[in-house]
Amino acid sequence: MADLLASTINTLLPIDLILHVPTDPCRQKERGFSIPEALATAVSRRLSVPISGCLILTRRVRSLRGLAPQERAAELRDAFALSNLANIEKKRILVVDDVIAYGTTTAEIASLLRANGALGVSVAVLAYAASTASI
Repeated sequence: MADLLASTINTLLPIDLILHVPTDPCRQKERGFSIPEALATAVSRRLSVPISGCLILTRRVRSLRGLAPQERAAELRDAFALSNLANIEKKRILVVDDVIAYGTTTAEIASLLRANGALGVSVAVLAYAASTASI
């Protein structure tokens, strides 16, 4: 799957740096690894683009499952930070995540990156989780 993601990205986006959406430490401990980090690492290797772990969670975030978009935004506000600002300045950044539902997480991260000097922010996800609210 990472090969397909990497080949699609390679033909569409000029990128300088890859970041992954950080996984809650408890969730990562349960799984034994971070899915977004594993995907980002595989894409980084295939594209020969550097990866950075400079995107960090500043606090525990409760599950967003079942929350309305406004509740999701409130839960994620100020939940992310950068450990090394110089790492992103004037760079075109690809943020990798496993699943996107409403886009709240990636929107919060993109805002943070742009506010701290990123030249551009693109997002690559493996899957889209359709909202059941509209069904």
